[in-house]
Amino acid sequence: MFNQEEDFFYPDLFEIRNVEFKGQINKEKGTILIPCADCPEISDSDSIYQIIGNNKRIIKISDYNFRKGGSLGTSENNPNMLTLYIDTNSSKLSNNITIGSISGSGIQVGNSNNQNIDVNLQQLVQEIANSEDEEAKNILRKLFENSTVASLIGVGVASLITYL
Repeated sequence: MFNQEEDFFYPDLFEIRNVEFKGQINKEKGTILIPCADCPEISDSDSIYQIIGNNKRIIKISDYNFRKGGSLGTSENNPNMLTLYIDTNSSKLSNNITIGSISGSGIQVGNSNNQNIDVNLQQLVQEIANSEDEEAKNILRKLFENSTVASLIGVGVASLITYL
């Protein structure tokens, strides 16, 4: 569908109303250049997708311009140029991610990643105390009886043990 020259000049892939187009995004200028044979159906304030692997980035269009012969011969089958003016703050990847059989949102995949989870110590103790897991209660009790842990937590350790 696309030749090597088009791939060089227009390395990005976009979807406008379920039709794929090669193009070139310039976030600094806030533009997307898309060579095309005819102007696709588009209007101000439309959204299009930038296709990145299996993901789609939503891009909001603020304005557009269509020039006959505007591709300057860089695209053999697409002599015209569609210039889209974009809101560079609106670009975001869609939330659903699918990797093999893993799917959902809020998923973190990769090497050496960190995921911070804030849990209040009192909340943790209360949740364990309310559970029926005697092993977890005993481990937590032993942890709080440790002199190093007790010195780090301070006076609050006594009140936390009462939950158990």
